[in-house]
Amino acid sequence: MHTKRLKELTGNSPNKTDSKDPRVIADVISLGHALTVVVPEGPAAELRRLTQARQRASKNRTATVNQLHHLVYVVFPELTQIIKKITSKSALYLLKNHPYPEDIVNLGFERLQALLRKISLGRLKQGQVKALFEAAGNSIGIHEGKQGLLVEIKHLVSCIERESQFMDHLEEQMSKYLQQVPYSQSILSIKGVGEVTAAGLIGEVGDFRQFKTISEITKLAGLDLYEISSGKYNGQRHISKRGRSSLRKMLFFIAINTIRTNGIMHGNYLRMINRGMPKVKAVVAISRKLLRTIFALVRNNSTYLGNFDHQHYVRLAA
Repeated sequence: MHTKRLKELTGNSPNKTDSKDPRVIADVISLGHALTVVVPEGPAAELRRLTQARQRASKNRTATVNQLHHLVYVVFPELTQIIKKITSKSALYLLKNHPYPEDIVNLGFERLQALLRKISLGRLKQGQVKALFEAAGNSIGIHEGKQGLLVEIKHLVSCIERESQFMDHLEEQMSKYLQQVPYSQSILSIKGVGEVTAAGLIGEVGDFRQFKTISEITKLAGLDLYEISSGKYNGQRHISKRGRSSLRKMLFFIAINTIRTNGIMHGNYLRMINRGMPKVKAVVAISRKLLRTIFALVRNNSTYLGNFDHQHYVRLAA
């Protein structure tokens, strides 16, 4: 029970004072309604800080990429139509060294093709290079005030490269601390869970082994269900969203990975959709199922078996 709700019972008043707060907290504990809180220690604490730092770096990089998109659209709008990913090595190289359409034209087709083949490691095909060269010759980008934009473009490219390098460094540190968590391999055994996600889960939860029941960790994630029903009215069940939002977000993205074709939860997802469940609600249900699975794997110190049901029936048949 939340102290914000329970304080109403004391004197039937929403009054909140420093003298009243300790009594409300004591009432929560005496009633046995206090929630289990696990403070991250050791590697888990480091993983939480690294995950938060990576989230901030990712947010900064996304904002910088959006700014770069705006400037490129002004100077050379055709570039992103040919090279879709502006953060690719080829796009960043061109923006850093040959940002204007006339720079690309002055290079010549043969030299441009050789440069991009080397930088993209052959991923950029000849047809794309040809389309880029032709687009540069017929670009509708601005012709005045470009020098001022060039300064900002080069700055933004440097910022993107710096943030990307910083994120790579953070991921290396995550991998190092993950190896110090005894049950990390149990989580990583689930297809669709990578090191960054596993590090985030452990950092947010603290220590899965400190939770006695799945309901405790479900509440921590804010994935516990509630409904508002009265008399003949039966309300729909929803998740409470009273837990850690970052943990919920990670589980949601893991669920999206696992419901794809050949994903471990693809069959479960299809069955939910066929029963008429809305897609987003089905993904949330998969998130809850994944959290229960992770909790069970850590508790039993085991790894995930994708064909567990098949193996189980084979053993019974034998």
